[in-house]
Order: sequence, then structure tokens, then C-alpha cells
Amino acid sequence: GTGSGPRPDLPTSWEVVRATGKPGDGLVSRWLNRPISQRITFLVLAIPGVRPIHATIVNALIAAPMLLCLLSGNHIGLLLGAILFQIASMLDGVDGEMARATFRSSREGASLDSAVDMATNFLFVLGLTIHLALRDQDLIGWIGGLGIAQMIAGNLLIARKVRAQGGPLGFALYKRRHSRIGGFGDLVY
Repeated sequence: GTGSGPRPDLPTSWEVVRATGKPGDGLVSRWLNRPISQRITFLVLAIPGVRPIHATIVNALIAAPMLLCLLSGNHIGLLLGAILFQIASMLDGVDGEMARATFRSSREGASLDSAVDMATNFLFVLGLTIHLALRDQDLIGWIGGLGIAQMIAGNLLIARKVRAQGGPLGFALYKRRHSRIGGFGDLVY
């Protein structure tokens, strides 16, 4: 017949979103961020006209209040800044999951997503360093400053290597290297 129900041979919308996970996800992504981001992705995909770029923009907009909270210099600001950073980390997967689920993946989108990730990570470390340095934690301020310098150098090296290979900006080079040799990187990503 011409049944009007779903075809059993086609995946459901939820199965499509669940399939957007990445095999290289580490512990935090696999057990916390990805399950939450996939549920958000499933809900957001039901909104007509929403595209992956919208999720990237929302994620970028979280960075400003996160930095302001961290720079407030009080315990509440530190806590709110850390919460906003974790929210940004969880939402980071939404744009990529949307792109993969709707076959809208692009080099430009992947590069923009990675640039927003790098900027958010940088602003978090910068805000945290300034917060701690202002609270008379001079040694932590210096260590944070060193970490910021290393982040800048690392991001520039990643961008240079990716450009030389003609790929989109991203952390794939780092993830591929560490998945081959194992180690702490596997736990984090």
C-alpha cells in the first residue's frame, strides 16, 4: 500500500543527529558535551530557516559576557565566566552537527567554527589570568601569561600548517597526531 507512516528503512531524525558524533571525541566530549549538544541540535533543527552559521554566531556571542564576568574580579564573576565557558564548549558542537546532519558542511564553516573556538579559548585563558593576577596571584598571572603566549604561538602554527596543506582551519592535525600516539590529548578531546 501507500502507507503514510515512516519508512522503516530510513533513519529517524534523532538517529541522523546521533550519527553526527566524531570517533575522535575524548571523555569530556563523549560523555558530557556531545550528548547535550546533540539534543540541542535535534531541537534547533526543528526551527525553520536555522542554519549552522546561526549556532556559530550564538557561540561567538557567549564569549563577550564570559570575558566580562571573568574580568569582574569577584567569585561570582569567576563562577559565571566558567559556566559560560562550559556552555560555549557544549554549544560548540551544535553548528558542526547541524552541518553534518543537513549535508551543509563546508570548509568556510569549519574554519569559522575553529576560529570562534580558538578565540573563545583564548579569551577564557586571558580573562582567567587577569582575574587571578588582580587577586594578588602574581605567580599565577605570570604562568597564565606564558600560557597565553603558548596559545597564540600554537594557534599560529596550526593555522600555518593547515594553510600549507590547503585544509580548513581547525584542530584536526592535533587530534590526528595525538590519536596515533595516545596520551592526555585523547582524554580531553
